[in-house]
Amino acid sequence: MVASTTALILPTRRDQWSEGLKIRQATTRNTPSVINAVFHPRNFHDGRASHVFTGRTPFGDSDQNLNALRVENGELVPHRVRMEQASLASQSLGPPVNSVEMSYAGRTWPKIGKKLLPLVALATQYVHPADSRLGEFVNPAGLGLRPDVTYALLVQVVFRPEFWESSTVVDANGRPLAGVPEPRNSDEYTQMEYNFALFWGLALHAYQATLVSNDSKFDQYVEGRARLTEEELAGLGEFQSGASRCSVCHHGPETTAASFTRVRALGNDLSKPDRLGFFRVGASPLTDDVAAGGKDDFGLPLFPHASHESAVGAFKTPGLRNIEFTGPYFHTGGAATLRQVLEFYARQSDFPEDGKMDDLIRDIEFGVDDVDVLTAFLKTLTDDRVKYQRAPFDHPALCVPDGHPEVAPGQLQPNPDTPGAPLAADRWVLVPAVGAAGSPVPLQTFEELLRGIGNDGSRANTMTQPCTPPPHVPAARR
Repeated sequence: MVASTTALILPTRRDQWSEGLKIRQATTRNTPSVINAVFHPRNFHDGRASHVFTGRTPFGDSDQNLNALRVENGELVPHRVRMEQASLASQSLGPPVNSVEMSYAGRTWPKIGKKLLPLVALATQYVHPADSRLGEFVNPAGLGLRPDVTYALLVQVVFRPEFWESSTVVDANGRPLAGVPEPRNSDEYTQMEYNFALFWGLALHAYQATLVSNDSKFDQYVEGRARLTEEELAGLGEFQSGASRCSVCHHGPETTAASFTRVRALGNDLSKPDRLGFFRVGASPLTDDVAAGGKDDFGLPLFPHASHESAVGAFKTPGLRNIEFTGPYFHTGGAATLRQVLEFYARQSDFPEDGKMDDLIRDIEFGVDDVDVLTAFLKTLTDDRVKYQRAPFDHPALCVPDGHPEVAPGQLQPNPDTPGAPLAADRWVLVPAVGAAGSPVPLQTFEELLRGIGNDGSRANTMTQPCTPPPHVPAARR
C-alpha cells in the first residue's frame, strides 16, 4: 500500500521562506530508487537503515526496545522484534515520522496507526482495474479499493492474530490500562494501533521486494537473447576493464558493491563502510554531509565498528540498473544527466581537495570518447518493464505537490485556501495510474523533463497534468 502514503500524510511546513511566504521544506539528499534495493544490506545514502529490522526505528540492534505487543496466554506482553536481511523494512520506518519528510515533530507510530487503520485503503486515489496486485479489490463505484477493504482488515487478513486481536487498551508505552474498554484519546491505543509500525515495515518490505529489475537488454545479451551494438560493446569493455574503473564499485548482478553478493564474497562483514560499498566520491564537501560517519537516533555511530575517520563522507554506491531513469544523480542531485555523471568522474570529482577521497576515485582515467560509449552501455541496463511501468512496476494514481506557482517571475502565489496565513500555494500534479500491461509510452527521463521533451504525450509521468488534492480521507463504511 505504498501509494497511499502521499495522499494520507502530507509533508509538513517549517520556517522556510521565499518572498515573504512559507514554502515546503525539502530534504538535504536526493532520493534513491527502491527498485532492487532488496539486495542491499543497508539502505538510505548513509546506510542508517539496518539489515536488522526491530519493529519501530530504522536503526537495527541500536534499538534494544521491546517494540511490539503480543498476546500470550490471553495477556498482552512486550515482544522483541528482530528480523535479519530486512533493510527495506527498516528503511520504511524513517520517513513517516520524520518532520522534514512526511510528519510533524513528535508524531509516533501508534498515532499513525490510529489515523490509518479505520480508513478505506487508497480511498482518494484511482486504482487501475488491471492493477497487478490490487485489481480484484478495486472499488467499482469510484476511487480506492472496495469500501470494506480498510487498512485494519488488511492487517487482520495478513498478520498473525496474536499481534492484533487483543481488546486491551494500552498507553503510549504499551502498558495496559485497567478498566478502560476502548481508547479515550489520542494517547491511548489498541494493540493493533500500537503495533502499526511492525505491520507497516513488513508490508513495505514485502511489496518492495517484488520490485526486482532483471530483464534489461544487457541481461538478455548475457543470456544470448539480444545483441549489443558496437558502441554498447565498447562501453561494456570500458566498464568492465577500462581505465574508468567502473566495475570496482559497480559490479555483480546488482551493479553495486553495496550488495549482499559482495558482502558474502568478503566474509559477511557488515561492520565497515568500505566493505559494504560505501565510498567517498567527492560529490560534496565532507563538512556538508558526514554520511556514514553520522549517528543514529540513539546516539550511536551508524557504523560502530569503523573509525569515524573511515566513515565520514562515505555514501552508498547506487546500483546502475535503470540508471537512465533515476536522475538527478548523486546524493546531492548535482548531476542532471548520465554524461554529467561520467564527466564528474573523468575530472576526478568536484571536491578533490577534501583529502579523504577514496583512492579508487583518484585512479579513474578516461576521455570524451569513453563517455560516449559508457553512456550507450549504461542505457542497456534499462529494463523495459520499468521503462513502460509494466507489472510489477505498475501502480495507483498519485496527486503530488510539485513546487509553487508564480504570479510573476520570482513572485510566489499565496495560498488562497489560507487567507491571512503566509503560505505559498502548492502546485499539484498527477502521476497517473497504470495497470499490469503498462503504459504505451516510456517514462520521461530527468533530462527530458528539464528540456520539456515528451510533454506532447510521447512520454509518461511528465509532471504536467494538474490535479486536485483530496480534502479529506473517508473512514470505512459501517
